[in-house]
Amino acid sequence: MLRALHIQNFIRVRRLSIDFTGGLSVITGESGAGKSLLLGALGLCTGERAASGLLYPNTQQAVISAEFDLTDLPAVSGLLDELGFPADDDDPSLCTIRRILGADGRSRAFINSQPARLGDLQNLTAQLLDIHAQDTRSHLLEAEHQRALLDAFAGCASQASQISEIYRELKELERTREAAASEGEALATRLKWLDEQIADLDDADLQPGELAGLEGELKLLENVENLRADVHQAQELTEGEDGVGEAIRRIRSLLGSHQHPDLAQIDGLLESAAINLDEAETALRHFAEGLEQSPERLEAVRIRLESIYDLARKYDLAPEGVFGQLEKVRTEREALGGTADLEAMDRQIAELRERYDRLDAELHQKRAAAGGKLASAVGERLEQLYMAEARFEVRVEAGATLQSWGRDVIALCISTHPDAPPEELSGVASGGEFSRISLAIKVVCAQHSLLPTLVFDEVDSGVGGRIAEVVGLLLKQLSAEVQTLCITHQPQVAAHGDTHLLVHREGEEASGVDVLDDDQRLEEMARMLAGIEVTDKARAHAEQMLKDARAG
Repeated sequence: MLRALHIQNFIRVRRLSIDFTGGLSVITGESGAGKSLLLGALGLCTGERAASGLLYPNTQQAVISAEFDLTDLPAVSGLLDELGFPADDDDPSLCTIRRILGADGRSRAFINSQPARLGDLQNLTAQLLDIHAQDTRSHLLEAEHQRALLDAFAGCASQASQISEIYRELKELERTREAAASEGEALATRLKWLDEQIADLDDADLQPGELAGLEGELKLLENVENLRADVHQAQELTEGEDGVGEAIRRIRSLLGSHQHPDLAQIDGLLESAAINLDEAETALRHFAEGLEQSPERLEAVRIRLESIYDLARKYDLAPEGVFGQLEKVRTEREALGGTADLEAMDRQIAELRERYDRLDAELHQKRAAAGGKLASAVGERLEQLYMAEARFEVRVEAGATLQSWGRDVIALCISTHPDAPPEELSGVASGGEFSRISLAIKVVCAQHSLLPTLVFDEVDSGVGGRIAEVVGLLLKQLSAEVQTLCITHQPQVAAHGDTHLLVHREGEEASGVDVLDDDQRLEEMARMLAGIEVTDKARAHAEQMLKDARAG
């Protein structure tokens, strides 16, 4: 609930602090005293944009702060943490919203002493209070609030929460599935390419060192004729009458005819040379005999090498890199695994849709049934408020689009003229009329109230006597469930207040607010009844009104 409101240098208020209590607080004062500035101050704390000319004369800044008690409001405390504005450890139940308006037209906002955006104020205070006034947009006009109000009245808020969670899971899974399908195409292409490499390299059956061996063998096979010619020439140099062997024999014969001790050693060397030469001739002969052309082998080597070069070109590798590629692609293939199981996701999506549809059908039945009861109950309250010709209607239409609350399209509608069809609440022109309609709705839904504080202005506009008395009774009834603030011009309404606040002038440019005691309240009620000159008769009338209000 609203615990306190502090105002400094705002319009006609120099400095003001108001402590609020539960129940019904009525705010009265003469026209022009500044009652609307309290609404303006509260509105700024809810995130309304600041207009120009709001500062007290000859001041540089205005400061407005509202204190809210979050006891028994865990959802709001959670929202504060979510938004990054945790409560003070010294008083975790306190939430303070502050607006500072500068003379330069700029404004700043704070939540629990932390800088905040206007959107943060709007999100937070949407959970704390609702202001019903001529120039203020009520939460009751918002489709989301109307749905939540009907669900609370129907007792299906839990099911609404469930379908919201199913919707969230469904949309998240659909996004995952869409991304997986998109990524799956690229992944499938990559896997196909890797599998093709593995198959090609497996078929190739490459062996370590094979490339160098094949390239060497190819050179040998392509140069075999030149080699044969050179081998033949080598044989001619070692064999025959002019060969090296015959020359060694002649040398030994020439030297052997002489007797000299040193020649024996030379002859031994020549003998060894002759023996080695004989062995070389034999080996060269065998080599020449085996050195035959093999076109089949040459073709086989060429084909094998070309297959290796083709693999290298196909997969953009150096020829020697082909031999280590198989292990690399197998490692990557294992790491990537398989494609996403889209069929499993489709089954999950179908299951969630089935759960959604089942819960949506249940919600629609409950909402439609509760809508009729709500319309009837609000209609009775409107009759009490002397709006018997008004027709209130709760439309619950089954839509086609999946939403977080279900498919239902829900709208609170009203017709204030017998010949006019009901239209959505936003079409109600009169601020006072809308306030009374809102009051009727709020009273009916009081036990299921979504907000801890309600503020009414002009709820008694254009009415008096019996209607004002009913307005006061309904406000009192409402305040038993939620904190209620009401700016009123009617003594019949003011008489029902638990707390009476008087806004009054303090000179030409200033306003003040007093919390009235019993005597002061009696005098203010008499003024409201009599006007400028308060008579004993007016005081007696006021006293009786207060007694009647207390008696219920």
